[in-house]
Amino acid sequence: PTLFRSRLHRASTITFFFPPPGVPRSHRPPLPKRAALEAIVETFAAYGNGAFTLHHFVPFQTDGWVQLILVLMMIAGATNVTLAFLLLRRRQWRALVGNPEWRFFLTLLAAAITVVGLLLYWAKSRDALALPGLDPVRDAAFHVTSVATGTGLWSYNFAYWPAGTLLVLLLVMVVGGSAGSAAGGIKAFRALTLLKLVGRELRRLVPPKAVIPLRVEIGRAP
Repeated sequence: PTLFRSRLHRASTITFFFPPPGVPRSHRPPLPKRAALEAIVETFAAYGNGAFTLHHFVPFQTDGWVQLILVLMMIAGATNVTLAFLLLRRRQWRALVGNPEWRFFLTLLAAAITVVGLLLYWAKSRDALALPGLDPVRDAAFHVTSVATGTGLWSYNFAYWPAGTLLVLLLVMVVGGSAGSAAGGIKAFRALTLLKLVGRELRRLVPPKAVIPLRVEIGRAP
């Protein structure tokens, strides 16, 4: 019953803010107080990346708006707070877009979502009865972001997913989010530095005595 009431409250909240086309404002359902409280708590819990939430399991898993908002908040929480300050207070988009760590984090996240989505689509195409109720693209984006940022939200039991997807989830969980954020992992800055270090050592195999500098240009806050 508690889960059912929670679904009704979430459905009422979503219908209130995103009504179907042609529905006037006077015909929208009333916004439940508990649903409004849960919406605030879940949103800030996703931003905090600490799984301090009322429901680790997202009951309203069939709604793409809820998952999209949570994904955006988790990515925002995994961003360096200095970059967020420069963006929100000083409107410096270049500081965010030009940051190599943030670009590396988003690239890794997009690559992991693509790989997991393809593996899930392949698993469902092989067996139509496997993974019932799963949306490969949406669930891949939601769970990869949740695991990578350390938030811990889930809407589908990914223990039944193919082994390849679990390996990708483990990889992004180890890397985590940006340095100076609430996300877990070793941080994207260390992973980027490690990759650059490996690339430098591989380039030194041809001329062993070559001096190749290692640079990770993060930039300075004005």
